[in-house]
Amino acid sequence: MSKIINQIRFIGGALSLIIITILFSILYINQKGKTDSAVINIAGKQRMLTQKISKDIFRLTTSHSTKNSDVMKSLNEFDRNLNDLINGSVKRGVYQAPTKEIKDQLLLVKKQWLPFKERVEEFVVHLPKMNSKKEFVLKNSDRLLDFSDDIVKSMVKLGFEGYYIDLAGKQ
Repeated sequence: MSKIINQIRFIGGALSLIIITILFSILYINQKGKTDSAVINIAGKQRMLTQKISKDIFRLTTSHSTKNSDVMKSLNEFDRNLNDLINGSVKRGVYQAPTKEIKDQLLLVKKQWLPFKERVEEFVVHLPKMNSKKEFVLKNSDRLLDFSDDIVKSMVKLGFEGYYIDLAGKQ
């Protein structure tokens, strides 16, 4: 009888050990999943930020606005995220790149990012000058078009050949 009790205790202890091991494994995998999801979210946000920067630059070139704070915020956020992906950030729950291959790819992104960022910042600095020049061109292009239209109309009244009128119209 004691032999059966010892075997039951052994089986119970082994099952308890297996259950505890499974619980710790689940907790570890769950924790790992949280950190992985943070990295995936940041990587996805990087893609969104590059699109947002391009859209904001386009908006600045086509509108009369010189409000560039959105572009600068996006640049800073992309920069911070990229550094966190490469070096890790305990505060944000992001660990540094786990393999050399991933780190090399992130460093390649950084190598391409830095000149892009520099050019965007340069654009933002020169934007006010460009806007005043753009306003000048827009105002004066209408006047030039009106003058060209008057010339073409005069040429038609005077009976110039179509070839010359076409040339004047293309101006």
